[in-house]
Amino acid sequence: MGTDLDHSVKLHWGGSQPRSSGIRRNLPVVVTLLILGLSGFVTTANATTSTTSTTTQVAPHCGAPVSVDSLSVMQLVSQLIVPTINATSIGGASVISAAGYAGIMVSGSQAPANFSSKVAQLQAASLLQVPLYVMTDAEGGGVMRLANKLPSLPWAQTMGKWSTSRVQSTASSLGAALKSLGINMDLAPVADVDGRSQFPSALNPDGLRSFSGDPRTVGRDSVSFAKGLISHGVVPAAKHFPGIGFSSRNSDYGPAKTKSWAALQLSGLVPFRALISSNIPVIMMSNNSVPGFTSLPASLSPALYSYLRDSLNFSGLTITDSLSAGAISALHIGLSEASVQAVIAGANLVLLGNSSTVAQAMSNANAARATLTLAVRSGRLPLSVLRNSAQAVLNAKQSQFCSN
Repeated sequence: MGTDLDHSVKLHWGGSQPRSSGIRRNLPVVVTLLILGLSGFVTTANATTSTTSTTTQVAPHCGAPVSVDSLSVMQLVSQLIVPTINATSIGGASVISAAGYAGIMVSGSQAPANFSSKVAQLQAASLLQVPLYVMTDAEGGGVMRLANKLPSLPWAQTMGKWSTSRVQSTASSLGAALKSLGINMDLAPVADVDGRSQFPSALNPDGLRSFSGDPRTVGRDSVSFAKGLISHGVVPAAKHFPGIGFSSRNSDYGPAKTKSWAALQLSGLVPFRALISSNIPVIMMSNNSVPGFTSLPASLSPALYSYLRDSLNFSGLTITDSLSAGAISALHIGLSEASVQAVIAGANLVLLGNSSTVAQAMSNANAARATLTLAVRSGRLPLSVLRNSAQAVLNAKQSQFCSN
């Protein structure tokens, strides 16, 4: 069963490069090593999860592997941008894939009856015959987008009291349901260390969303949750680096600070070290600043991306938390400028915030694309940085979703 999944789902990591050191690794070699690493991760997941699917999942719209050398600057920029739509608008979302964007984030609690067929249509409309990341938030408890189509999961804090095998099995069932909808990335698990029996709020971003107040427990359960998703070909994106447990407030509502950098070494960073050791494919950067390390939101901080790459040796994809968050808007730089700063800092994917309509989502994406393109033309965003990020995204998609 493990062998079948390894060769049919093709869920392997894509790599990116450190930005601040000036050192560029050999990208094809990095991606090859990541592919080999994930094979072991997936085999482990299959061996311990009885609900693993053996159905071949190959995206029918995959074309030949795309090289950045064949793409214009605008096409390269497009592969870094992820607009957000409501699930009820999925019927009109094919314009997003036809415009060449990297993917879509789907919000909203109610998916329409034809959701999966509409996702298939937007995948088929992909400009470069490259699959889109179709992502959502399905963590458990009160954070379950598309809840009418997904199994009911408890809050992570409840799952944190379970065995790791039960956590993995539960996440595997979730992965199967997500896959049936056409969702291929889950912005989960939450790897923050909190453990307080509190509902998330403007003052506390975690509480019940955290598996535990014990960093090692959070690490073990986050890895197990990720393995469960992977067993059905769904890419997990662990969040919120470098850990926002016990933050000063929720960054959705305004500027927020994590624990001190010294304190994070023994708390918030512990689960991320475990996830990186287990080859987590995607890490979401928080929008919190880190006292003692950076005054910038993590999503915009070159120092934190560099630490993640160079000190923790993470070679997967990085995605920002929503750049429409209060912590970002408080900087008075606008969504498009925030996108530029995030990519310059080291983000592979920039997540644009909630939009009431597909037209608004497209407007936000088009504005971010234009501003990023101008940044390249002016030399502010080095073309080499853009190419490295776009190639990492394209390689990841090819290895995760396409047959050889």
